[in-house]
Amino acid sequence: MTETNSYSIWLIPSGDIYDSLSRIISSFSVRYQTPLFIPHITLIDSLTGSIDDVSQKIFQLVSLIHPFEIRLERLDHLEEYFKCLFIRVEKTTQIMQAYLRAITIFNIKTDFEYMPHLSLLYGKLKREEKDHIIKSLRVEEYKINFSVNNIAIVQITGHPESWRPAKYFDILNSLNNKA
Repeated sequence: MTETNSYSIWLIPSGDIYDSLSRIISSFSVRYQTPLFIPHITLIDSLTGSIDDVSQKIFQLVSLIHPFEIRLERLDHLEEYFKCLFIRVEKTTQIMQAYLRAITIFNIKTDFEYMPHLSLLYGKLKREEKDHIIKSLRVEEYKINFSVNNIAIVQITGHPESWRPAKYFDILNSLNNKA
């Protein structure tokens, strides 16, 4: 029998960008006693099914997209736990096409507008406190560009600190295999 879980599809930076963002997230986590998580941009959230079913669909997605550039734009916050403090991602054609292809492959119907972002802090802080955090930061340090070469399936069961990629899919390698 195949186990059914809840998964998210994440775009995860790599190398020095990953390390830098991890340090920032860790610093906020310690300072505000909030969950620690790995840097990522959620492409799709809350998929149910087996890891094999989700993987097959990700293979299909990866075969349709090319590596692309992510441009982090500006710090922001909302009154949502998972968007307590985040960096907005520029809605480029490439990220929006990846999202549209993903929701098509997974047969997701949604009325919500996709807002790509990279969270820095999960939690429930007061608006004034989040405004103060943003004002205290050197904004130019958060305008980062990086290439997306990997897509990860992440099991999102339990506490955010336990969320780790279950499988990675290499977009660049998939592209090379198509040639």
